[in-house]
Amino acid sequence: MRKVKKMKRVQIDCKLSKLHARAKLALVLIALATLCASALAQEETAESWYKKGYDLYHQESYEKSINAFNRSLEIDPQYSDSWLYKGAALNMLAFKFYGQNRIEIFEESLKAYDRAIEIDRNNASAWVFKGDALDNMAWSTDDPDRFNQSLQAFDKALELEPKDAGAWHAKGVALIHFAQYKEGRAGSRTEEVEGMLNEALNAINKAIDLDPQTPGALENRASLLETMGKHDEALEKANSTQDLAKVWYNRAAVLRNEGKFDEALGAYDKAIELDPQDAEAKIDKGITFLVMGKFNESLAAFDEALAIEPNNSYIWIEKGLVLSRMEQFNESLKAYEEALRMDPTNPSAWTGRGSTLSQMGRYDVALQAFDKVIEIDPTYLGISGVWFDKGEALDKLGRHDEAAAAYESAVSAYDNDLKRYPGVTTFWAGKGEALRALGRQSEANSAFAKAKELGYQG
Repeated sequence: MRKVKKMKRVQIDCKLSKLHARAKLALVLIALATLCASALAQEETAESWYKKGYDLYHQESYEKSINAFNRSLEIDPQYSDSWLYKGAALNMLAFKFYGQNRIEIFEESLKAYDRAIEIDRNNASAWVFKGDALDNMAWSTDDPDRFNQSLQAFDKALELEPKDAGAWHAKGVALIHFAQYKEGRAGSRTEEVEGMLNEALNAINKAIDLDPQTPGALENRASLLETMGKHDEALEKANSTQDLAKVWYNRAAVLRNEGKFDEALGAYDKAIELDPQDAEAKIDKGITFLVMGKFNESLAAFDEALAIEPNNSYIWIEKGLVLSRMEQFNESLKAYEEALRMDPTNPSAWTGRGSTLSQMGRYDVALQAFDKVIEIDPTYLGISGVWFDKGEALDKLGRHDEAAAAYESAVSAYDNDLKRYPGVTTFWAGKGEALRALGRQSEANSAFAKAKELGYQG
């Protein structure tokens, strides 16, 4: 019996021992859980999420950074830096989209900046960021009100921080963009445009005086001086080989716009010689050859640019265009498909694809491409031509009533283009073609006459 009792006692002792062990383990786990919760609480502060978002923003992971800033703002809705950089991330993200989607993201960016300003109206950085977003929005939509609002935001920033070199530079860039918009509408460089360019130059010079290392300021000054016809001064102010390369690049752009193509090519060659890794100069050299009808040379220049930037969808689009001009249609389609692989909603790539398919006689598939452009961005600057090309494809398929509706849409689109840029000769000529397709010959003749009056040589 004693043995039995002993055994029972042993069993009881074992159970107690296990219970004590479990109790100790539970206490340890509770302690660990408390420590983890404490550590997590320390990690999940508004500041910690802001820092994560800030790092992601500088890694160009804009969507992830926006999520982090939102987490920060859930914890502390008054954390102004999170509002500020959420706006900045949205501003950059907008450029990945087209049409109304881009505009809506810009609007969200502005709301974020306004919230940061509401929290602290004396935050000069918030006004600079807002000015930049308004400038981007104006540039994307050709909205003069947005340009004016942009300049007002920069002026507010400079009122708060008169020695902010970045704000002076940003104001100068916005003035350049506004001047380019006004010049495009007028079809020539007016006295008002000249005044705005001079004001822009003064602003950028002010930025450089305050801080010669202001990002982009020296390059933009060189570009502006060239645009203003001050080539020697631009060369004189170049502070590095790359700056000098940009001077020649800008010189080439001016010469090309003046129709001096051979001189432009010489200037591009100087730019490339100074900076062989500048893909932009090689792209524009390729475009110049394309305009001149020198397709082999154009293709070679685009291939050289792709060797530097193989993931640049814009280069693939230009390559697709030159291949279509060379009637290498299958290769052209491959180039457009490569562009769409990188940027699936790029309206220029879809337009080029549709045009090439039409040239191949594949009108049904071409219509799908044209409809895709209209779906992505009905305000796309080339949308008038897309409607016209759609009309031609429908005509080829014998769908004449639908073709007439497309030509009517083309005329409306050209009218919208001409409201924005009344001096652009190709818009008048395009409108004439659409009117002629509709059998409205008298109106077509008026449009062609206006194009010719403005210097159209097509």
